[in-house]
Amino acid sequence: MSNNTLGNLICPGKEGDVVLLGFPHDEGVAINGGRPGAKSGPEKFRFWLNKYDTVENSRTESDISNLKIVDAGDISTDISLEEAHSELTSRTREILQSGSIFYELYLKPQYQPRQVDFLITTSVSSLHG
Repeated sequence: MSNNTLGNLICPGKEGDVVLLGFPHDEGVAINGGRPGAKSGPEKFRFWLNKYDTVENSRTESDISNLKIVDAGDISTDISLEEAHSELTSRTREILQSGSIFYELYLKPQYQPRQVDFLITTSVSSLHG
C-alpha cells in the first residue's frame, strides 16, 4: 500500500482522467420542496475527499494512484438557476468531449460523514469497473 491519499492526488485543472465540478446551488432544492443546504455540498464533499485515506483498496483490488484527478472548481453562484444549469451542461460536454470522466460534486444536506465515505468509495471503485 502506498502513502498516497485521495486529497493529495487531486489538483486544480480542467483536463484529467477524472474531472470534478461543483454545483453549489440551493434554488432547485427549494423549488422541489427540499431542505436548503446543497449549496455547501461541493465544499463539504471536497473536505471529505481530503480526509479519505488511501487510494488503494485491497478488498476491491483497486488502485487509483495512477489516475490524474483534477478539480475544475464550481459553477458560479452569481447567476440564475437556469444559467447555472446551462453552464453545467456546457462544461460537462467539454469535459466528456475531452475524454475525461465527469464527476459532479453536490450533496444532499442530510448526508452524514459515513454516507459521504460510502459515496466516495463507491465512486472510486466504479472507476475500475
